[in-house]
Amino acid sequence: MRDYAQLFSQKLTKSSILINNKISHPEIPEEKLKEYGEAAVGVDISQKEMNILVMLREVGKLTMTEVSREIGAKKPNTTRFVDKMIEKNLIRRRYGENRDKRYIYLEMTDFAKSLLETRQKIKLDYLTEQMEKNTTQDDREEILKAFDSIISVLSKFD
Repeated sequence: MRDYAQLFSQKLTKSSILINNKISHPEIPEEKLKEYGEAAVGVDISQKEMNILVMLREVGKLTMTEVSREIGAKKPNTTRFVDKMIEKNLIRRRYGENRDKRYIYLEMTDFAKSLLETRQKIKLDYLTEQMEKNTTQDDREEILKAFDSIISVLSKFD
């Protein structure tokens, strides 16, 4: 069983890297980005910043502690990181209401929402183009079945 677990771990690592590089965060050529205008290329966003924006889109607001945990940094570094995102007009600070005034929440700006939406569209268009160019219909169906199988099996884990 140990050999199987080791093989599983190796394949998981390799597939995670491929999925990350080719699907989740593909490196889209600059020419392709320019087709979508300034919203696509006008702001330099790091992967950590993008992760925070995606989290904010999902949950609405985050505390400094949650951001710190996500980027793996101590409080002073998190403050600098957040300040840079504020300078780029990606997020804004909101102070808690009533009894929660000591809490600072971070929310995504309208600009960041628009930017995220544009970049998501670019990524989806690019992925569609790459899949149509490099795979057959059978390949695409096989990939979807494989994902379904992975989801089904991993859902059984504690």
